[in-house]
Amino acid sequence: MSLEALTAQADAIHTRYRNNFAGRSRVSRDLVLLDSLIAEAGAVLAAIPADADVLRQTVGEWKALYATERDLIAKVQNSGPDILNAWTATEWEFLTFYRYNRDFAGQNRLTRDLGLLAQTISEQEGWVNAARGRAGLEESLVRMEEHLATYKKELAEIPAARATLPPAERAKLQASLVNHQFALFRVHFADKPRHSRRPALLGRILGQLQALHAEMTVVRDQGVKTESHLQNLQKVADRIRHHSDERANIERARMARTTREVVGALGEDANLLFAVFRKDFAGQARNTRDIAKLAELCERMQEVARAMADLQRERPDEMNRKNLAVVLDQLRSWEREFEAVRNIKRAEAAAAAAAAAPVVTPT
Repeated sequence: MSLEALTAQADAIHTRYRNNFAGRSRVSRDLVLLDSLIAEAGAVLAAIPADADVLRQTVGEWKALYATERDLIAKVQNSGPDILNAWTATEWEFLTFYRYNRDFAGQNRLTRDLGLLAQTISEQEGWVNAARGRAGLEESLVRMEEHLATYKKELAEIPAARATLPPAERAKLQASLVNHQFALFRVHFADKPRHSRRPALLGRILGQLQALHAEMTVVRDQGVKTESHLQNLQKVADRIRHHSDERANIERARMARTTREVVGALGEDANLLFAVFRKDFAGQARNTRDIAKLAELCERMQEVARAMADLQRERPDEMNRKNLAVVLDQLRSWEREFEAVRNIKRAEAAAAAAAAAPVVTPT
């Protein structure tokens, strides 16, 4: 084999390593694949001519890197369920912080979803407890606790900001918040197979509608009795009844299906989202992308990941475990892509505002 062909083969091996291992969570890495890369790199190294010093050194360093990474992955994966859960917690926490930055940081507090924030705090508390006291996670734990404090502070600030509004303005805001919950149902549940839906998400939507109905009733009793507000109250009451019934239907549908059927449906959900991302975002100029659509894709994939994780706890399945690892990898890259697109959009907006600003001429 020519030196050029050996170089191309080595580059292809290293590209597979970067795509599947570099910067990825060691908890979910595939040791069989890494063993294959180590063997392939060894074969290339053995075929390199003795006088090709640069290529021999490069491939030797790569093979040593793969071997070192394999030892570290095996150490994590063979460390017992408690340690494994702790490392898994840090991976989920990282993704949740991306989600928080996307949905809360720098956003109008009045319009934020308290149900999502309460869920975030509950999950974060569990992950902090899983990581506490685990060797090697001391720095991660500090970060996780700082994030938890931020989330709790925000959970107190949002209701306080809403409480400053007069009743008529609160009524308008409540209508907007209700519409957000309706939209969540349309995105995650409408026309979707019940056996692949996540009951906990519908429970969160239902809880928010119940809380909003109570707040809307208070506003009504404070004198806001417009036709639109009274109609909204009735719509929310109707939707609460519907969602309560639907949650029970979803739970029955999940119990009636085999694990493999649920795994397959969730895999189809993920594949659909992968296809949308490839079509609308992969390889595209970031400044031309629809950031709202990208945010929705990230949010939908967050929920697919949680549905897979819930299923794995309830009914462990090897195919679902592998699918979840792929989804989490993709989700991390999508959330990073969202941040990159948002940063470009913000920079462009700032530049446009600066260009439009009047120039003050000294007198």
